[in-house]
Amino acid sequence: MPLSRGHVHINSADPFEFPVIMPRFLTDEFDQQVAIAVARISRQLWTSRPFDGYVDDAYHDPKIGPNGTDSEYLEWLRRTSGPSSHWIGATAMMPRELGGVVDSRLRVYGTQNLRVVDAGILPFQITAHMMSTLYAVAQKAAQLILEDCH
Repeated sequence: MPLSRGHVHINSADPFEFPVIMPRFLTDEFDQQVAIAVARISRQLWTSRPFDGYVDDAYHDPKIGPNGTDSEYLEWLRRTSGPSSHWIGATAMMPRELGGVVDSRLRVYGTQNLRVVDAGILPFQITAHMMSTLYAVAQKAAQLILEDCH
C-alpha cells in the first residue's frame, strides 16, 4: 500500500482540456525502501535453484549486479515503474481542510448538485480488488441521492 501521494489539478476553465496529473510514484522514503527490497528479493528468487535453466540472466535489465546499491535500484525503479492498480484518491472523501474534495454524502465541496461516485473518493488504496468496494459505494450513493431528494 503505497504512501507516496500525487495530485490532480484543473489546467483550464475549458472542460475539454486535460487536467495536470502528477502521480509522484516513489516519492515517499518508505515506498522507496519497500520497492528496493522487493527488487532485490525478486532477483534472488530468479537466481535460485528452482529457476535454473529458465532464467538466463536475472541481472540483464537492469545491469545491476547482485551487490547493486540502493541508489542504483531506486534509479532503475523510477525509470521503469508505473501503476499496476486502480488509481484512487483524486477526489478524496475527507475534510476539505485536509485536501478532501467530497463530503460524507459524496457532494463536491463548493458546488451544488455535483457528486463523485467512483474510486476517486477513496483516500487511500485498499488491499483487495476494487469491484465489491465500488459496488458498495454506488449503492450508498444511490441511497444518499434518494434521501436528499426528499
